[in-house]
Amino acid sequence: MLRNITFRNWKSFRESKLHFDQLTILIGTNASGKSNALDALEFLSRIANSTDIMTALAGDGVLAGIRGQDNWASYRNGKSFSLSVLIGTDDEKTDYQYSITVVINDGVAELSGEELSRIKYQGSNPRTLRLFWTDPPEPGAPGIIARLYNTKSGTKRPLRRNLSALSQLEIDPDIRSEIVEGIRFVARDLRQIFILDPKPNEMRDFTRLSENLKKDGSNIAGVLMALKPEDRNEIQNRLTKLAAKIPEKDISKVWAEYVGRHKADAMLYCSEAWTPGEEFEVDARGMSDGTLRFIAVIGALLLRPRRSLIVVEEIDNGLHPSRSLLLLDAINKLAKEREIDLLITTHNVALLDSLPPRLVRSISVATRTDDEGASIITSLDDIPLLARMIAEGEVGKLAKEGRIEQTIRMLPNG
Repeated sequence: MLRNITFRNWKSFRESKLHFDQLTILIGTNASGKSNALDALEFLSRIANSTDIMTALAGDGVLAGIRGQDNWASYRNGKSFSLSVLIGTDDEKTDYQYSITVVINDGVAELSGEELSRIKYQGSNPRTLRLFWTDPPEPGAPGIIARLYNTKSGTKRPLRRNLSALSQLEIDPDIRSEIVEGIRFVARDLRQIFILDPKPNEMRDFTRLSENLKKDGSNIAGVLMALKPEDRNEIQNRLTKLAAKIPEKDISKVWAEYVGRHKADAMLYCSEAWTPGEEFEVDARGMSDGTLRFIAVIGALLLRPRRSLIVVEEIDNGLHPSRSLLLLDAINKLAKEREIDLLITTHNVALLDSLPPRLVRSISVATRTDDEGASIITSLDDIPLLARMIAEGEVGKLAKEGRIEQTIRMLPNG
């Protein structure tokens, strides 16, 4: 699973790093760089899925472009950017370091450099093995040379520059087993980055049956109905149990149901209990935005595969502040149970003030530097005065007053 991501000349970042825990809470004022950090994860997920580098940034007729597209992908409209991730394995003794550099010239984004290394920890001395790396490309050349580990100078492989080397080498049948293992491991974890942006209006219609949840949550009913009955019942029961805590009215059941005689479409339903012994069935068109967003978030945690990283912006959007901590507690428990990492953003002062001490250290703060306005991300664990600050006031209050940002700017790299 992802341990950290480093941004170099990516959008508003000159150079910074975001560390991941099981639950990572990213806060910051508007335009501080939070969304830009999430966009980097989306870009990496796309190129690992063999999406053309230019399309991964600018989009096409099917795929939406990343905010700013290629024009603002590089810091201050520069010509290149680099992203690097450290990915951990199950045995805790092996990590993989993957990095990619993209150059942008005349409106064309293409590969400029890429590398994958395996890191094995033996005592206090990690051993690093470069599995593949690329030579600097010739100016204007359509191709790039990758070198594959062979105990010498590296076996040469000519590759295209419009796709990541990771996705091209993954289908190469003639490479060493340790390289195959590293590529498959990293590609899998990057593909399983899931940026969830629930859109209640899209969830209110019926949808086709499908295997994979869309990133706007619109087809959750279709995904539920495509499951085996026993799996569907289990997930619907868990949705019901958790959803009952959220709205002001009692929700006694959440389920999906076929729409039409051909059983190719489905819709979301719930039963509301306003008075004891009396229930009223409502389809998705009558559900509140907050309830639908909650169902999408919990549904993603129940439906996504193990080792996924689920990212949700404004996790509590549409929820009453008194219900936000219930949602956070529910998703944190589910994430641990299903071995899923969560990255969420929030502006909710009440939610931050309600966090138990064990979760306060999961907070990272996006700010802008005073000298050039570059975005940086700082973990609260890296703030020496953290304990004193928390003793003086709740995290939400400190964030609202700007005192956390002020303290970060006093740090050597702030």
